[in-house]
Amino acid sequence: MSAMNRGFPGLCLLAALLAGRAAWSFDVEEVRWGFDGRVAVGRFNPLSVLVSNNTASPVDGELRLTKLQGAQSVDATIVEPVFLSPFTSRWVQLYPFVTNDNDDWSLRFGRSTFPLPRPRPGQKQVIALESSNRLERASGAARSFPDELFPPFVTATDALGGVVLDHVPRWEEARRRAFMDWLYLGGTLVLLQQPDGRFPEFIGSMAALNSPAGDATIGAGLVRRVEKVKAEFDRDQLKSVLASLTKDPLELAGKEGEEDEASRRSGPRYDENDATEALGWSRFFSTLREMTNPEHSWLLLHLMFWVYIGTVFPGAYLCGQKWVDYRLVYVAILGSVVVFGFLFAMVGRRGYGESTSVNTVAILRPLPDGAVDVTSWSNTFVTSGGDYLIRHDGLGNLYSTCQMSEKVKGEVRNGAEGGFVVDIPPYSSREFAHRGRIEGPVPRVEILKFDANSEAITALQLKLTGLDKPPQQAYALYRDRVYALRYADGELTLGHSLGSTEGFLKVQGYGGWQQSRPYYYQQNTNSETDLYQQLWQPLILRSQGIATDSDTKAFRLAPGIVRLLLYTDLPGAYLASTPELIGRQGRALYVMNLSP
Repeated sequence: MSAMNRGFPGLCLLAALLAGRAAWSFDVEEVRWGFDGRVAVGRFNPLSVLVSNNTASPVDGELRLTKLQGAQSVDATIVEPVFLSPFTSRWVQLYPFVTNDNDDWSLRFGRSTFPLPRPRPGQKQVIALESSNRLERASGAARSFPDELFPPFVTATDALGGVVLDHVPRWEEARRRAFMDWLYLGGTLVLLQQPDGRFPEFIGSMAALNSPAGDATIGAGLVRRVEKVKAEFDRDQLKSVLASLTKDPLELAGKEGEEDEASRRSGPRYDENDATEALGWSRFFSTLREMTNPEHSWLLLHLMFWVYIGTVFPGAYLCGQKWVDYRLVYVAILGSVVVFGFLFAMVGRRGYGESTSVNTVAILRPLPDGAVDVTSWSNTFVTSGGDYLIRHDGLGNLYSTCQMSEKVKGEVRNGAEGGFVVDIPPYSSREFAHRGRIEGPVPRVEILKFDANSEAITALQLKLTGLDKPPQQAYALYRDRVYALRYADGELTLGHSLGSTEGFLKVQGYGGWQQSRPYYYQQNTNSETDLYQQLWQPLILRSQGIATDSDTKAFRLAPGIVRLLLYTDLPGAYLASTPELIGRQGRALYVMNLSP
């Protein structure tokens, strides 16, 4: 045996050892879906992954999260950079959009693939925040969640309904602000006493939680101080507290390691009046796509099609009978393919006005520091194909195409510097959803007159400034009543009562929707104004978390809150900032809570 042959097995063994070492140098040790192991369908959700480096060399690369449909990947890939020092581990968070409770996911780092457990659905989760340096575990009141994993921006908290807290989390300012934004937008907080019998004393942006009152309102959020320590506070007591604070069906997961029947049934609810899918993101996208529907010359296209068919056969056959040289026949066939291919491409791309356009609808919720919580859906039509970088000014930007079956050639980088790079072919569209915290123009509302009893408004007069154009629709919600508002000379005044919120927010039937059937039964037109007008109703449902008629029965605002709904033109600050995307326009539903 030659020296080379004798050394070959050793080289193979060394290669195998190095390959094995590379395989275990990076590992996924733990995976946490959402806040309590579940996800909110139709929303962005946090996915927390504990990764480790088991070698003496640093690891620098990218985690790539992919949604699977069977063995095929769908949607765009979510990418998150990861750096690990030798022999260290850290938590990494990604923020996927979950389209349904049958989604499968796979995580990849380099050449290593890590299948992920399928998440269970749970729309409004309740958790007990735990400090990572405390030895004791959370009580049985709610599933424990490390406060170090609380997302650093409010856009990733849509699945969170309630929090139990008995200490001051050691958060940087970004997480403190995200927590207070979540509470301001409608979260429910239960404050317990510390082991010494005193309530936590918060500082900075969380100082508003120090109110001595038993119940407090922060924006649309509710806070209750319970004079019990965590060891004395059990699951039944938490249920009682949540039921007294709000009728919104917040969901408690089963105990650690268990999956009770209620948790299996949570998530999207289906009944005889269900319209979850029709009122979801797919309907927003389909309506926005109609704004760039082509007006092709179908008669010309059909004529060209039959002429092309005739050119191939019997045209090629007749040419073969006439011409002895077969090469001339091949040239004629190839020439006809090229010519008709060019003609089909030119005629088929006409009818869009041949200009880039971006149509958007958005829900805007003003925050107390002048920023706005933005949830938007856009359809982008381009005339020049290529890779487009879609970005928005602001923080915590999250993106998804919300695809359930199509693979999208693109990458999403969510978070503080979030962006979406996607390949869009010429004369085609790409839809995407966006969540962000953006500083932009906000309507200013001054209460000039307000009279009400415990259940109804008797007089309301508001001064409205900060809008370039008058609102196209305006409503006020109070407790479980709805009122139309009249706009004139910069003021909103109380119009006629539209009855209960249950009737107004009814998903199907005739209840509340101006004696019309749901919008998805209406005949669509190519008018942008008409199409935008169709979307304000489902935007209201989405903004109030309404998916089924059963949800409307639980809807009731807390005492002392008037919720203002304004449907108007979308300011440019909330549109994608990509320079190549011209022709941007949209409509916005402002959701504003007033405390008279």
